[in-house]
Amino acid sequence: MAALKCLGLPLVICALGMYVQLNTAELTEMSLVPEPGISTWTNCGSSDILNITSFSIPNQITIPGSINVSFLGELKVPVSAPLKIAVLLRRKVFGLWVWVPCLNGYGSCTYKNICEDVNEIGEEGGCPLLISLAGGSCVCPIQPVALHLPPTVWNISDVELPSFLANGEYEAQITVSSGTQEIACLRTSFHLKLQ
Repeated sequence: MAALKCLGLPLVICALGMYVQLNTAELTEMSLVPEPGISTWTNCGSSDILNITSFSIPNQITIPGSINVSFLGELKVPVSAPLKIAVLLRRKVFGLWVWVPCLNGYGSCTYKNICEDVNEIGEEGGCPLLISLAGGSCVCPIQPVALHLPPTVWNISDVELPSFLANGEYEAQITVSSGTQEIACLRTSFHLKLQ
């Protein structure tokens, strides 16, 4: 996964780290009333391969800084290659939502061959902490499993982001698929603040 760039945004990194198997029940609004300072989320797909019951990130992400992330869900069937993650990112500019293009691996990008990257991580001596804490595995195919990441503080180091990813309000949609089958889709919003 070292070759993957994911904006330095905790949502995307966390999602990649846990294979982004986020629930895709109905397109209905599944947002829970968040605690103050917690971002809302919705399911945006039609698959129930991963049933998510809770997903939490702050509604403001400061880089560098730290965030509290949590996740609760269940992967119901094995997921195998080819596994890909598509990230669609929009930024509010003068009151209008504008798509952020994919440039040098940042923005609205598609990351292919996730299983190869995950298997490579597993062979190099272990899974990233977020995957291990959630009960996940770094070996594909990914077997059915209950995933639970308790509230975990995650430190975000200072990263050099392209200028088009400046301070502002963002919406992100993350879709995971295996071949032509959608595994999961999640939509959320947050405010990004670069220090």
